[in-house]
Amino acid sequence: MKPRSHNRIAMILSVLAAGCFVLFHFLPLATLGIRGPDVAKLDLPDSLPTQVWSDMWYWLTHPKDLLDEPLLLAFTPAFLLASLGFAAMPFVIRALSHSRLLWWTVTLVWFMAAVAICYEMVVVFELITAQVNGEAHLGSGLGCLFLGLQLQLVALFFVRRSGEVARSTEIR
Repeated sequence: MKPRSHNRIAMILSVLAAGCFVLFHFLPLATLGIRGPDVAKLDLPDSLPTQVWSDMWYWLTHPKDLLDEPLLLAFTPAFLLASLGFAAMPFVIRALSHSRLLWWTVTLVWFMAAVAICYEMVVVFELITAQVNGEAHLGSGLGCLFLGLQLQLVALFFVRRSGEVARSTEIR
């Protein structure tokens, strides 16, 4: 396969990842297996992704509260970075194909952000599951977020150098 077709696949995967991120905003993060007045007694956060953005705004405007929660300290910048990455990645594929240093930087930062987000969401989900006696299930919103993160990472691995081979790697 030529580098151009690899970059085209990377572009398609990036657009699919961005689509997954958009879907994440409209689907529930978790579903509870219990109904009725018992749910009102639990101190659970809203399970809609819009709550994530309002919490994000609160943490950014009140950084002292953010410092008290180490998981949130890792999640907040990772989620903001991932949001920027989902929006920008389809437009920077070409720049990534021209610079290996830029590619390595973006790939490593994206990998660290993906690990932080996945870890945070799994820990929060485990806490919610423990609070409702094991009757919670991952919602399709979290599935879309996880799928989008992984699609973006795979898209980064499909980016290939365009043009001629660098002189330092030529066979003499």
